[in-house]
Order: sequence, then C-alpha cells, then structure tokens
Amino acid sequence: MNLNELENILFKKFQEFLTDRAIEMPDDLSIQKRILDVEDLDSLDVTELFINFEEELGIEFPDKFQDFEAMKSISSIAKYIEANYQIGGNRVETL
Repeated sequence: MNLNELENILFKKFQEFLTDRAIEMPDDLSIQKRILDVEDLDSLDVTELFINFEEELGIEFPDKFQDFEAMKSISSIAKYIEANYQIGGNRVETL
C-alpha cells in the first residue's frame, strides 16, 4: 500500500462516515480539506472517525494532543500514518 492508496482508503471511509451520519458532503470535499471545516461535524464525530480509521487499518493512534493537531485533513492523516507506521502490502503496522 502506498501513500496514494492509503489516502483513497481514508477518504472513502470519511465519505461513508458522513453518509452514515446523514451529514451533507460539501461540494469541495477533498483529501486536503480540513476535517473540522465540514459543517455539522463536531469533535465527538472526529473522535469516532479516528476510531473508525484505527479499526479499518488495525492501528492505534497515540493519545497525544500534538499528534492530533498535525492530523487536520485526510492527506495529513495519511502522511502521519506513513511516517509513524510501516505500510506494507495491505497492512499497516506500528514502527
């Protein structure tokens, strides 16, 4: 799995998350858009979204605030995962 594939997986999961919660998808939704800029998405939703990402990828994000500050968009989350986890084949493992 490369960075582009990881971004696509996370973006699809994000779209499913919004649909499941009946949150309207913005026309400008992209991997670069700040997650918290999506209207009607609150901090509890973002926490649930990160839990979904953890379950999808079989990883556990650390509970460090500064790490979450760096993860503002799907793209930045994918880059964070790439920098902090080993991505190989269809698996993501902790470094």
